[in-house]
Amino acid sequence: RTRLADEQLEHLDTLDKSARALLSMINDLLDWSRIEAGRLKLDELRFDLYDTVESTIALLAPLAYEKDLELVRIVYHDVPRELRGDNQRLRQILTTLLSNAIKYTERGAVVLRVMGEREESGRHWLRFAVSDTGIGIAAEQRERLFQPFRQIGGSQVGSSGLGLSITRKLAELMGGEI
Repeated sequence: RTRLADEQLEHLDTLDKSARALLSMINDLLDWSRIEAGRLKLDELRFDLYDTVESTIALLAPLAYEKDLELVRIVYHDVPRELRGDNQRLRQILTTLLSNAIKYTERGAVVLRVMGEREESGRHWLRFAVSDTGIGIAAEQRERLFQPFRQIGGSQVGSSGLGLSITRKLAELMGGEI
């Protein structure tokens, strides 16, 4: 009930970040085990794509702001606003891709583009493209990028090494590809 000293606030901040990192790793492991067991079920619900994109950008904006990065989203005019699918899993994919782009970009911008690809039998195929002004990825490392428990660019504390693998699997479960 008393005011905390600066050192105590720093310790609390470290505890909060550690707890969030641990929760993220646990969720990654649970998702991975569900995917591997064939037990991950995707929802088929109506959702507003613009709201999903906007809430994802809003969630990650503080990370970009801390690094003085521009975080830009561009949703092209041919993209339908209302879709049917699993918006939580789409948000998970976008969060993983954008947070990795922010993590490895020191200056400049991270951009999310959402474009219409095609429409077949009432189904819309969209392209989500994340680009950044970061360091890039060497050609020989690109093959390992989406493999489980593999990280490029050094190990990351608080990372399960599963985020991009899960992202790829989720995209495939949705009928897409990365």
